[in-house]
Amino acid sequence: MIFYLDSVLEHVLNPKEYLLKINSILKVGGVVYIGVPNEDCMFNDIRKLLFQLLGMKDISEKIKPFDSPYHVIGYNKELLEFIFNKTNLKIKFMRNFGRKFEFLSHTTSQRGFWIGLFLLPIEFIGNILNRDVYYEAYISKEI
Repeated sequence: MIFYLDSVLEHVLNPKEYLLKINSILKVGGVVYIGVPNEDCMFNDIRKLLFQLLGMKDISEKIKPFDSPYHVIGYNKELLEFIFNKTNLKIKFMRNFGRKFEFLSHTTSQRGFWIGLFLLPIEFIGNILNRDVYYEAYISKEI
């Protein structure tokens, strides 16, 4: 049995309860894929700095907090490891990565293209520092 939770966990009010329920359904050796935005990414640090410089420091520090459905919890490596440990799920593989060329999905006449191109150096620095925008983890139930 495989569960696939990409961009889900950051929207869950009680992730421990949610993962415990999955653990109760999951067979030994079963796998769960989880993908979440990394709140400790370089992009988010730059975003927070820009908000402060523009006098908007009261804006939430969570990534995309105003886009529905709202993020209720922000994750980083330490929190993921903590919650997996608390729910008796073992990390088989976890990595931090980014979507550096996402801007290429836009045409040059779209604002998203230019914003993504402008942010590309930040994405590369975040990658070098292991502070990219996304985490994915494969976790499993053990005995």
